[in-house]
Amino acid sequence: MDHMKTLKHKNIKTLSLVCVLVFLCSCVFMVKDVSAFSLQPALFDISVPPGGTHQATISVVNDEKVERTYYTTIQKFFPKGESGQQEFLPLSDISGLPSWLFVTDPIFVLKPGESRSVSFMIRTPLDAQAGGHYAAVFFSTEPPIQRATGKILAGARTGVLIFLTIQGQLSARLEAKEFSANPTSIQHLPVLFRARVENTGNIHTIPRGEIIIKNYFGSEVTRLPLNPLESRILPNSARAFFVTWQKTAPRPGKGFWHEVGEEWRNFGLGRYRAQLELDGVATAPVVFTVFPWQFLLCAFVVLLLFIVLLKLYRRWILYRATAR
Repeated sequence: MDHMKTLKHKNIKTLSLVCVLVFLCSCVFMVKDVSAFSLQPALFDISVPPGGTHQATISVVNDEKVERTYYTTIQKFFPKGESGQQEFLPLSDISGLPSWLFVTDPIFVLKPGESRSVSFMIRTPLDAQAGGHYAAVFFSTEPPIQRATGKILAGARTGVLIFLTIQGQLSARLEAKEFSANPTSIQHLPVLFRARVENTGNIHTIPRGEIIIKNYFGSEVTRLPLNPLESRILPNSARAFFVTWQKTAPRPGKGFWHEVGEEWRNFGLGRYRAQLELDGVATAPVVFTVFPWQFLLCAFVVLLLFIVLLKLYRRWILYRATAR
């Protein structure tokens, strides 16, 4: 009976070991080869007259340890949402910029660690419409396949954005459609400002502005840049900008004393007015209130104790003086 139990345990151990080996082997063979390469620069902002040309180069680096073949494609895009995303059109849509843009090396090979400068040229027609035209030059490690849905299958795929301006009657009309503060009643900073800026012109532009914060007495407290990253807004689109006013980054934690510390580190007191100034035009002000009641309560208790101790000290001094 003991011999049977020992044999059974050995069989279980052997089976477990085989399962572990099978699992490890499956993990090894299921690892998928991931292609890696880098491009420089990430964006071109080009301006040419109708009928003009422009030539530039894109640096492509093979960061892998194997030789790779690269394929290029060109796709138009337009803005999507209010966070700077792009919506790319199907490869079949070659109207506009894709038909003006030519890559000298549409297919090329790079050895491990090798780099290459890929040239492209833009030739604009004489009747090109003034304003902004947008496309991306994509590099992939597999030949692109376009599905019926318009989605492109091309392995590892990275693109360079082309912002082309055709000179002529250009207009970049920016307008702050919304400006708000959240929350409007807080115990301590930070406070988050949201500004929605719309471009109704025919050319992309970089919004430049500041959020000016003043206290209850009308004195300026601080100025915050609206667009420190110099993000662009494309024509006929809007973009939301989020700006935080704080003195230090909030620390995680809970409880009364943690809140007292946060109110001290991100101190604010009273009613504030904030205005967005965009290209010299100011929006209507938004009002928010900061009232650090927990910190003020502690400060009041400390002040009260100080007054009590001061009175006791004076009484002690008077007692010593009269006792002599």
